[in-house]
Amino acid sequence: MEESPRKILIVEDEMIFAHDLKQKLERYGFRVTGVADRSDGAMALALADPPDLVLMDVHLRGDEDGIVTAERLRSKLDVPVIFLTAYSDDVTLARARATSPFGYVLKPVEDRALLAAILMALHRHDAESRVQEGEAWLSGALRSIGDAVLTVDPEGKIRTLNARGEALLGVSEREAQGMPL
Repeated sequence: MEESPRKILIVEDEMIFAHDLKQKLERYGFRVTGVADRSDGAMALALADPPDLVLMDVHLRGDEDGIVTAERLRSKLDVPVIFLTAYSDDVTLARARATSPFGYVLKPVEDRALLAAILMALHRHDAESRVQEGEAWLSGALRSIGDAVLTVDPEGKIRTLNARGEALLGVSEREAQGMPL
């Protein structure tokens, strides 16, 4: 079975650049789900057809910039964002870093560098998603065991505690976290 192309949303205020970027991404085998030049347009497109990745300019038309938009996307969807911008001053970098982006690529960008950033971001996001799924599965399994189960960190402090363990110790999991075994 052939894998469907990964979906990318472009959020860019320069339409000529956005159109060129769209063509390049399609040549690389990606599917561009849309192009937006404003925060509200980006949000609408992302919610209508959730992308696998967003390429986000810092400067956008309208009241909200790309950093605010990235934070809004992060609160609604589990989607990696790569900032693709000409801005690299300390304040902008600090604001962008706070959104936990999967990359920050400066314009003008070389095609291979952009492709590498996209592939690495998609790989990292996929890996993080698998880890989260594994943790959720393990947490569910631990909660369903009839015996008391707890896990400790390398220093011997309690990290997790199931319901039977809570009853046995007389404390909630939250209260037990960080307590020495």
